[in-house]
Amino acid sequence: MLGIEIEPATLKLDSQHSNFKISGQRLLSEIGSSLNRLHNVSSQNRAHCRAIRNWLSKYNPASNVSNINKVLGYLEAFYHLCELELWVEAGKVLLVDLNTKTKEELHNQLDTWGYYQEQINLLNRLLGKLESDFDSIIITTLGNSYFSLGKYDLSIEFHQKRLILSQAEQDLEGCGTALGNLGIVYYTLGNYAKAIEYQTKSLEIARSLNNRQSEGAAIGNLGVILDSLGDYERGV
Repeated sequence: MLGIEIEPATLKLDSQHSNFKISGQRLLSEIGSSLNRLHNVSSQNRAHCRAIRNWLSKYNPASNVSNINKVLGYLEAFYHLCELELWVEAGKVLLVDLNTKTKEELHNQLDTWGYYQEQINLLNRLLGKLESDFDSIIITTLGNSYFSLGKYDLSIEFHQKRLILSQAEQDLEGCGTALGNLGIVYYTLGNYAKAIEYQTKSLEIARSLNNRQSEGAAIGNLGVILDSLGDYERGV
């Protein structure tokens, strides 16, 4: 949200309530047929398939390791799935629900923990490999990750890509999301005119869709921008 500094990755897992092997075994059962199909194609494929099975079923991190090592089994499985060009299955890894305090999917949990570069590395492997709906999620997340790293030019580039993609697909909700995110980046850069322009367009779309949550976010963001300008009386 505008005007709020992103906190560093200080979230700690409760080791008594964290069990990543359960989701890993469930994921393995979902992608098992794909692994079986490629297992005997070549010795290299067999090595990748064996590694995926081992990382998802046998990796059992200690309770005192870093957060990134808590999910290392998934990250390694993702790498080997990409090497096999099993893009759909690799996408499923990123969407695994983790049994953490925030109960997020893997790709979102990395953001919560502050592993922005790791998140970027994963998502770039899948960009352009899956259907457009998944690409939209990836592009938006990349824009947000680059923003968190202070790489504002790249953040703008990806949010613009999401805007263009959403316009081509006549996805008004996607357009509103992209416009709102662009407004946040431009506000951070001190370009208040562009920030107001993008947030206003985002607000108009939210109202046209009767999306109360997005409307509230856009109004709040516009309020922060106008407050920064000392424009307390303008209504939104």
